[in-house]
Amino acid sequence: MNIQHLPNETLTKIAGYLTFPSQAIVAVALTAPSGRFRAIADESQLREASRAIVTSAVAGSCDDWDTVDFGEVEPSLAARLSDDDVESVFVCLLRCELGHRVRSVFLAGCTGVRGECIRPLRHFGNLLQVDLRLVGRKSGAYETGVCSLEEDSVIGTLNRHVRTWGCLKHVLLPEKFLLEPSNATQQFLLQLSESVERCGGVCSNC
Repeated sequence: MNIQHLPNETLTKIAGYLTFPSQAIVAVALTAPSGRFRAIADESQLREASRAIVTSAVAGSCDDWDTVDFGEVEPSLAARLSDDDVESVFVCLLRCELGHRVRSVFLAGCTGVRGECIRPLRHFGNLLQVDLRLVGRKSGAYETGVCSLEEDSVIGTLNRHVRTWGCLKHVLLPEKFLLEPSNATQQFLLQLSESVERCGGVCSNC
């Protein structure tokens, strides 16, 4: 019996034993492989089972759910996630009309991504915090060698978010971006600082 033939209620209960990011990964898989998910997951093509799992996961969380933390994914799985995999999770949230609820994103453990995966964050209009160091909030020292993120992909998306929404307050970049920051990174940090100050905050010089 194919798992997709199970009732939505059953699939939702099974997925409920997982952490939120893992539930979202399952939801994506029920619609399409992550490499094709973005192309087909418009409002009419997202499977009802996928929508049910994601919306149930958010509803079952605390009322102030606002965080997507890949540090909650089993470490060996997080390390194998591709840009397509992570991007599909964000696209799924948008298709379920939940992007506006996300205020914090942590890519902890996603050591295989290059940065294209964060493109959908341009549409997360209430996003306040992004941690791209690829380590968990409770992790030890950062290991520069494990960072696979590419500056062009990351800084381009973050710049667009700041210009469009102006709500980002805290961005934690990989250490390798900051050791010898390029002109693009320096310009982004300046733009972020000015945006935060316009909103009455104080830049953390992330």
